[in-house]
This record gives sequence, C-alpha cells and structure tokens, in this order.
Amino acid sequence: MLSPFFPGRAWGRPLTVEKSFPTYLATSPVVAELASRACQAVNCAPLDSLFEDLVRAMEGDVPVRVATTTSGEPYVRWSLREVKPTGRIPLHYEDEAFELPAMQTYCEPLLAKRHHMSAYLTLQNPQSGGELRVYDLLGTEAPSPHIQRLPRDADVATLALADVSNWTVPDTQPGDLLIFDAGRRWHEVRTVTGTRARWTMGMFFGQALDGSWIYWA
Repeated sequence: MLSPFFPGRAWGRPLTVEKSFPTYLATSPVVAELASRACQAVNCAPLDSLFEDLVRAMEGDVPVRVATTTSGEPYVRWSLREVKPTGRIPLHYEDEAFELPAMQTYCEPLLAKRHHMSAYLTLQNPQSGGELRVYDLLGTEAPSPHIQRLPRDADVATLALADVSNWTVPDTQPGDLLIFDAGRRWHEVRTVTGTRARWTMGMFFGQALDGSWIYWA
C-alpha cells in the first residue's frame, strides 16, 4: 500500500492510521512471505526473533511478546517500508501519536505509561541520503512546543531544531537491528538521493501493564 507518511510504500498496517481495528489484526500471508524473504536476503533471523532475543539480553527474563487484544488476538507485528528516491520521513517523535484516536483506543490502554519506542531492521540502504537523524532534544523539552508548530514537510522545523540540538546518525548496514527511544526523541529520515530506495522493516514497542514488553506495527 502507498504510505500515508512518506513517498513510498508500506506493507503491514500501521496502527496510527487504523480506522477499522478488526482489519488490523491480520497479517497477509503474502506480506509474511515477503518479510521472510527480506530477512533471508540480508542473512538474518526473522525480525520477531531478533527483537525478542535482544530485549531479553538487555532486560533479563522479562517476557517479550506481540501485543494482543483482551481476547488474545495478536496485533500486526511489524511493517515493511520503502522510502523512494526524493522521499523523506519528516521530523517527529513517536509519542506525539498518542493524540491519535487509534492509539488512544487500541494502544495506550495496554501500556504501563504513555510512552513507546522503535526498532527497525535495515534491509537496503540508498545510494546516498536517507540517513536517520536522532536528536538529543526530547519532545517534552523546550523549545519543542515551538518546533511542533513549524512546517514538518520542509526543512523549516529541522533547521530550528538543529540550532538548539545535536544529533546522531546511526551507521546501520543491511541485517543490523536498531532499537532507540523514538518515542521521546525527535528524529527524521533525510531525503533519499540516487536511484536506490531505502528499505527497512520495523515495529514499535512498550512496557505493558503486567511488566512484559509488547510490540506492534
């Protein structure tokens, strides 16, 4: 499907734009097969396994599981994302999404606090550009309220943020899994240049009411 957030495509329904929740609970076998082939292409284990193993290594024996409804139906686990040349993902921080109805209804009640993070697997880097910038400034810190009101689809907000915050560009290669505090930290994907698209597979995660870590697309 065409992404509602950037020039490109996404496979796996993002919860943030979900309007008919029952459709969100099923992952197409075609999408599952595509994801399996993508992981094989970069010679790594399935994203679910990589993520769960890494979180257990950091957190000990705390359970890690896909988010589920109260009746036990699993949420969509991850999404595949292609950002095409000339595309970008505008400046944002993920906890802003808690203002959206779908997040308030289907995600926030599952979590111990109003906060979630991000994990993504690099499948293909573009020829140039397309780098992830993770800023030091948190979305809850001044002058974030001013930055929130600036246009995000150009460099207006980026230039304002760059004046007051340093940033990091993680060096991820195909097969690398990155986990970062996307919920609180401003971040963006810069414009993809050249002829090759940026491909990733990602998920969001947070701590559930029972202390386990849960994840969803």
